[in-house]
Amino acid sequence: MQNAKQTILINASVDEIADAVVKKLQGANLPAIAKDEVADTDDWVYGIKGLAAFLRKSTATVSRMRAKGILQPATFNINGTLAFSKKKVIELLAERPRPRRRTA
Repeated sequence: MQNAKQTILINASVDEIADAVVKKLQGANLPAIAKDEVADTDDWVYGIKGLAAFLRKSTATVSRMRAKGILQPATFNINGTLAFSKKKVIELLAERPRPRRRTA
């Protein structure tokens, strides 16, 4: 007899898989979010273009910052859409040392 963790799900329907995931998540100790902690929609900016407009930077600059991992703590994926916390982005950019410019 196979262990439950080693069970192969080859012939499972989408509903069966969804039910298994729901049961697994119900047993998990996920943190509860109070209604007070839910951010207002004005606290978020969506997509690279939206963040670029908010920061007044080009989309290429924002993409480079994201690729370097600078914005990782402020980045969330919500149903396939990138969402950035405005407050966290401002905090992260304020903490970063500014690059020195070369003088001729």
